[in-house]
Amino acid sequence: MLTKLYSIRPAAWSILGLLVVLAIVSATVRATGAPNVFMYVVQPMAALAVAGLAYALAGHHHPIVSSGKGRTFLVASVFIIWLVVYFLAGLISTYVRNTLFTDAKGIAINLWQFGMVAAAIEYSRYALMKLTTRRNMLWFGFVLSCVLAVQQMNLGQLQHIKDAVDFIQLGVADFVPAIFSSFVLTYLAITSGLGAQLIYRLGLVGVSVLLPIIPKFDWYMQGISLVLLAVIIYVVVDRSTLASVQHPHRRVNRRRPFDVLWIGGIIVLVCFMVGVFNYRPYAIPSGSMVPTYSRGAMVVVQKINKHMDIKVGDIVQYQATTELVTHRVVAIDAAADGSGNKVYTVKGDNNPTPDAPVDQDKVVGVVRAHVPLMGYPTVWLMELSKGGR
Repeated sequence: MLTKLYSIRPAAWSILGLLVVLAIVSATVRATGAPNVFMYVVQPMAALAVAGLAYALAGHHHPIVSSGKGRTFLVASVFIIWLVVYFLAGLISTYVRNTLFTDAKGIAINLWQFGMVAAAIEYSRYALMKLTTRRNMLWFGFVLSCVLAVQQMNLGQLQHIKDAVDFIQLGVADFVPAIFSSFVLTYLAITSGLGAQLIYRLGLVGVSVLLPIIPKFDWYMQGISLVLLAVIIYVVVDRSTLASVQHPHRRVNRRRPFDVLWIGGIIVLVCFMVGVFNYRPYAIPSGSMVPTYSRGAMVVVQKINKHMDIKVGDIVQYQATTELVTHRVVAIDAAADGSGNKVYTVKGDNNPTPDAPVDQDKVVGVVRAHVPLMGYPTVWLMELSKGGR
């Protein structure tokens, strides 16, 4: 182990040490209430200073990849497709005003604050990987990814955590995307070059600063969308890298840590599909909710919890005698037994009459989003299993 540590150039340790200090100071100041002078002056200037030192120490070293233009184009293409899908998702979830989008002066300040720090950090990451020998890239890249993931996290929100639910929400919305993003950015530094890193990182900054309106995603959907972007970029670049590698026996060891990231993303997706998390997908099997949801639509249902306030107009999912039903709440009354529980009157938008009254304990979730047609394969399989009835 000590041999590995000593094999890293002193210049690399110096840059990494400064990045650790920057990450700790940034996290501490934000956790205690970041003053404007730190956010808008000190942090960008400190990040630029680290990037300047990285250039001085690593600028003369050869690039890690001889030509990463092809993979840079792939990253740009994936990001543009993701951005289009992300923005069009607002047609399903509706849109909200982006509070970071203000006047020209405010946009310029935010680009300086967020964009300059992001660009400087990514150059420092790239320079560090140039200073690292190939035999040390995996473990040193892992350490670097963890350090820079902390720099991306909004640790200041930890002071607002009240229970496990709040912690899970913060983890899914902020910590997990930061970890996935940081590891993929390090992977891009090794396989694709600085251009691919900047497109990915600055693209996310542009989405948060330059869009006047953004989809109305809650914490779960926001986090999952960012994780999926990271996983897709990794998969696309990884397949491209495989196609150009001429030594198959060497590539296995180099890919193994990043395959863990890919497998982790698949596990997260599978857990989502089977309902392990707070949200789960469900295919609409009938036309009772037309025109809101057509038959074959896929809805995302948030599981009910004691803090959830269901209102008239919400679309809920409840357990009927033999199946789950997804209909709209049209009235809410108190239970006749005096227990304080609620009884919901629900009705399909396309149905002439309401359903039978639904007790509070029969409601299993509230619909938060939907995707047209995505549930058709599930509907067909359900019908096939019933013999076409």
